[in-house]
Amino acid sequence: MTALDSFVWEQIPGLAHELSIGADGSMWCLGLGDFSSAGYSIHRWNAPDWEHVAGAAIKIAAAPDGSLWTIDRQQRISRLTAQGWEPLPGLAREIACGANGAVWCLSASDYAPGGASIHIWNEFDWEHVDGAAVKIGIATDGTAWIVNSAGQIFRRSGEGWELMPGLASEIACGNSGFVCCLSASASPIGEHSIHAWNGADWDHISGNAVKIAAGTADQLLITDSLYRIYRAHAAAAV
Repeated sequence: MTALDSFVWEQIPGLAHELSIGADGSMWCLGLGDFSSAGYSIHRWNAPDWEHVAGAAIKIAAAPDGSLWTIDRQQRISRLTAQGWEPLPGLAREIACGANGAVWCLSASDYAPGGASIHIWNEFDWEHVDGAAVKIGIATDGTAWIVNSAGQIFRRSGEGWELMPGLASEIACGNSGFVCCLSASASPIGEHSIHAWNGADWDHISGNAVKIAAGTADQLLITDSLYRIYRAHAAAAV
């Protein structure tokens, strides 16, 4: 894993509401273009800029096969593949994909102490999983990490949930066990400190963010309070 203190931040073109990185390295975002009936404009990174993709959403999750899972403003779930858009069953408020192909969501309608009900895709429909959350990320091996309404972080362990250190507002899982979060506390302009899991606790990463998406340890995207997009990469050796 790249040393976290070697990260440097590079601003890249565009402004975004949401970010996602697939296990294949593809980078996606939701822009500021607002289609009121469905959500924000969808874009895929095609260096040196973002390429517009037909459709609109308020949440996105990039899958390892290059497809994109989305939630629109009516909380409907869809999947974009090479064949086009495919509507899927259920309503959700958050969605996440793992590098092993696992897809999880948080229900749009069911609440419990701690947040919305949790579900995993079985290729035909959504299976309920115990627990409740407001944010979710899926690790390389398909393990779910969640944040509840109190900011507590949990990791799926067997048939239960393991409480992890710290409090968070966002969670993002990338490849090779890379897991990042944004702190629960925010600055006066609404930005949160950035942290990466080291196997026992959270290491601080320089910078502040509102949204975060993780790929590999040297592939990290964030947005700031002005929706500007930054990409982390390893600093060149001196």
